[in-house]
Amino acid sequence: MRPRLHIGFLPYSPVSYADATCLPVSKKHHHQKVPQGYSDIFPPSRDKGFSGISPRGGEQGLLREPPLNVVRLNGLFSQRKVGAMSLRELADQKRKGKGHHGRLLTVKEIKRIRRKGYRAERQLVKKLRRYGFKSVRIPISAPSSEPLPDVFAVKGETIIAFEVKAPNSGRAYFREDQVKKLFEFLDMFDMYRERVAVIAGKFPYRWVFRRIEKPGDYVLQKGEKSNISFR
Repeated sequence: MRPRLHIGFLPYSPVSYADATCLPVSKKHHHQKVPQGYSDIFPPSRDKGFSGISPRGGEQGLLREPPLNVVRLNGLFSQRKVGAMSLRELADQKRKGKGHHGRLLTVKEIKRIRRKGYRAERQLVKKLRRYGFKSVRIPISAPSSEPLPDVFAVKGETIIAFEVKAPNSGRAYFREDQVKKLFEFLDMFDMYRERVAVIAGKFPYRWVFRRIEKPGDYVLQKGEKSNISFR
């Protein structure tokens, strides 16, 4: 099979100089021709640093300090100036966009999680109506910057605002900015004598509800007992 040769730092990008300095380089492709316009990025070297990168074979060396990195997108190369990154910056960069399980979610997974959350909100609305509440789900609450809950319900002189999660694991995480929306929403309804903020977790086969008194970060456990009842 014909070997592949990647001229650049990596076959996938973007990468920083800090990543590139750890890459093995093939001496076999030391004199490989560099594409036009990249001679300033990968100058020919006659010492232990080499300008070509091969994924397999050959005597190994290390890259010298190049001033730019190469971004490969749809088979095309472009260049972008970068500075040297510290280990802390690299760690922060790797953590960006990651969930509690330490990996990025695919678009398909995100859509599935959202559908599961929507189903939980609709189930909660039906449950509250069975208990005599007038309840509504707010479908635009998730992408909106407005102080809107996922679900709210009224009964007599009581209004309740809900933030709803339907996790796959045994824990549901609620960020402070999500919880703060509940209190901002309730502040608009001072005509109600009792205004209640509730975080709700829809776990397999059971609901967990917790009444909260102030904004903050919260975690609901699957096995914990609810501190509020709607019957």
